[in-house]
Amino acid sequence: MKTVRRMVLFLIFLPITTVLAQAPPVAFVSKETRVSLLELYSSEGCYSCPPADKWISELKTDKRLWKDYVPVAFHVDYWDYIGWEDKFASARFSQRQRHYAALAGSRSVYTPEFFIDGKEWRGFFNTKRLPATSNHKAGQLSVKVGGNTALIHFMPASNAAISYDINIALLGFNISNEIEDGENEGKTLEHNFVVLGHRSETLIKKEAGLYQLSTHVPTTNLNHTHSGIAAWVTVKGNPLPVQAVGGWLQN
Repeated sequence: MKTVRRMVLFLIFLPITTVLAQAPPVAFVSKETRVSLLELYSSEGCYSCPPADKWISELKTDKRLWKDYVPVAFHVDYWDYIGWEDKFASARFSQRQRHYAALAGSRSVYTPEFFIDGKEWRGFFNTKRLPATSNHKAGQLSVKVGGNTALIHFMPASNAAISYDINIALLGFNISNEIEDGENEGKTLEHNFVVLGHRSETLIKKEAGLYQLSTHVPTTNLNHTHSGIAAWVTVKGNPLPVQAVGGWLQN
């Protein structure tokens, strides 16, 4: 039954590669002070996750969206065994969460769990208010998307000889999914900012301290009608975000 349902979903939605190829070029540019990457680790198989998914969805209309915060929702796969296989989940996303935990000296991970700039944030469980943005000068990050290609430019605030990686995530919005098993059986879950594809590559250092790269936007065959992009720079070998940028591809 699940296999048939997923085949039908695949047939009625165009692949995102087709949609992006038809879209006009668009550019996103960060400010020079740090734009924070807000990460949610979630799962359709987790009973506690729908409130967190709903909360991050509300950021679509927040005036700080893309300007001060770039939200992304990574779905993990370690709850799939309960009975519902989350089609948005990836073992890579679970490992990313575990890497953050290890950096903080923790052996455990949980859902829903939030991170801001790679540091655990528990504000969701009390005030639900995002902290004030940082005045730390991080440098300017820009992403120009044309067709399926993304041109990245990063001018860091520091001139130190550092190797940087660029992370690019394709985000899905306005996704509705009926859950047929597991802890959320019978519910229809709504998703926004969900990571449908993610890639990481090393930036190439050019003259005058500029880093750049031309790469492909991550692709997916998962169904959705609206999409966005998130990009963030990290120091090579360190997952903590240095600067982030994002915006709508179709909305």
